[in-house]
Amino acid sequence: MITETSARVIVAQKGYRSKVGIRALMCGAAAAFWLLLAGSLPLEAAVYYVSSGGTEAGDGSAAAPWNSVAKAIAAAGPGDTVILLPGTYAEPVSIDKRSGEAGAPIVFRAQGSVTATANWNIGTYSTPRHYIIVDGLRFTNAGLTSRGDYNIIQNCVFEGPSGGLGISWHPSADPPSANAVVRGNRFQNFGEVVVLNTGAKTSHVLIENNVWENLEGDAVRLFGRNHIFRGNVVRGVTETGWHADIFQVYDNNLEPSLNMLIEGNRFLDSTGSLCMVLNRGASEIGGWEWRNNIIANVQGVCQIAAPYFRFYNNIFINSGKNTAGPILLRYYGDSEYAFGHDATVVNNIFVGCGSLADGDSDAVGWYHFADQPESVFYGLVADYNYVTKSASAGYGAKSRFEGKEPHGINGGDPKFQNPATYDFRLQADSPGVDTGTRISGFSVAIDGTTRPQGTAWDRGAYERAGAKQVTAPDPPKNFRLRAGQ
Repeated sequence: MITETSARVIVAQKGYRSKVGIRALMCGAAAAFWLLLAGSLPLEAAVYYVSSGGTEAGDGSAAAPWNSVAKAIAAAGPGDTVILLPGTYAEPVSIDKRSGEAGAPIVFRAQGSVTATANWNIGTYSTPRHYIIVDGLRFTNAGLTSRGDYNIIQNCVFEGPSGGLGISWHPSADPPSANAVVRGNRFQNFGEVVVLNTGAKTSHVLIENNVWENLEGDAVRLFGRNHIFRGNVVRGVTETGWHADIFQVYDNNLEPSLNMLIEGNRFLDSTGSLCMVLNRGASEIGGWEWRNNIIANVQGVCQIAAPYFRFYNNIFINSGKNTAGPILLRYYGDSEYAFGHDATVVNNIFVGCGSLADGDSDAVGWYHFADQPESVFYGLVADYNYVTKSASAGYGAKSRFEGKEPHGINGGDPKFQNPATYDFRLQADSPGVDTGTRISGFSVAIDGTTRPQGTAWDRGAYERAGAKQVTAPDPPKNFRLRAGQ
């Protein structure tokens, strides 16, 4: 007798999606089956089960799960869910049979502790697959590559020392991928490898609320166009011989990296560099916007040989120790994309930054220039920044910053709530409160507080919440009090 689960499998494998088809296979009703072939009612979403202790003869039900993910892939169609039961899976996986649909993705979800020790692929070089969700798996020394549109990788753990995640990462072989989401994952304990890589043909990838921790390689290589990197935490990127960067982008393979938004992240406690964005003009690289980020104890600099970089309302603490400061604009040639022209640096806070051990040199600690004089880097807009020495140096002023900006603040305690616990919110009497300037294009702080809360924007990543100033109304005109009133 054909069960409902096995009927669903047969129908899915033949490409039919119909309730009538299931009933036909179960009952042997020829007339109903011809209704299936003609097209009829949509099939309700199915749930299939896979277990490392399952059997080849199983029917994919919870009571008789399959022993391979491949069997579930062959059966699953739009709207269906594949549940991986607890266990370790050494099977290489290729999700290549069919795509999900808008509003009806195909979901591969871990139930309990599920570890994959072989690589997974969504789509192939020649056949991308779309609307696929991978949820809650642990990849140990194994990688996942997504090729296709609207795929979601969420709530997974990627454990090194090798492996990682790629979104159509190969610069030539991979197909285009758009609107992927990488959310709520953890990347940890990696060696000298690239942990997350988006490729040249990717666009509009959202990378949010993930954690990178304990890495010896590059956390992210961000190629493509119009990606958002938001609300993530990256800590413990350590140079052990390999040049480790939180972000690395280069023009070796002629890959673009245009119009990236780096927003509301925390980059912490790393000896590697914040970013290495270096271009000799061969690729379209530029237009990154950094806003509302916290960069604390990141020794390496953000080197930029690319144009149109914008830094708004970031906090740099004890960072940029391997050079003159956290932001270093570089010059690799005269072409549009070969040097750091038209940069914008506004409303940031720099505390104890620069190349000396304590970051308290008078000459360094904010934004600087290499390879050519500052005058070559045309289009620079820099103002409303707050620069000071470290707490151990009494938050003293830096003589070389004096007069550099019309509205810059040089020296003085920024009065963070508790920098020892990375609480960089401003106290009410901080010099950074209500002394910034409005930036077009966004109006919230790192924690979602609307700007401004007072008379002007605050400097740094936070906006101090409080009562807005209330302007007294104008008195009424031609007011007369009548007798008896």
